[in-house]
Amino acid sequence: MNSGPAQRDVEIRASIDELREAEKEVRGVREEGERWQQENPPPTEPKTVQRLAEVDEFESRNEAWNKLYRERRERLEQAQARLHAAQKKLVSLLPQHIGYEYKGKRYQREGNAYRVDNIG
Repeated sequence: MNSGPAQRDVEIRASIDELREAEKEVRGVREEGERWQQENPPPTEPKTVQRLAEVDEFESRNEAWNKLYRERRERLEQAQARLHAAQKKLVSLLPQHIGYEYKGKRYQREGNAYRVDNIG
């Protein structure tokens, strides 16, 4: 008995599940970053100061804000890299000209990409 097609089904379904998780992660990280930026706008640079300590305070706050922003940006880039890897893997597993149905959706390979359609 040949377990090739059954094993391939397992791989495709695992890849689709991984893709969905990666999409969910990207969405969550992006929403969290947007919410954080709304709650923590970057410090505004003073136009004039009465003492030079104000410049140092601004630079310190700005540096701290930029560090937190970069951390959030890196998390988003990592999540997007995971998503792109999952997309690439799914494309490599999908049949060339035949749609694959799983959990109410049809995944159709189109060259180096794929299309998802709701069914039923």
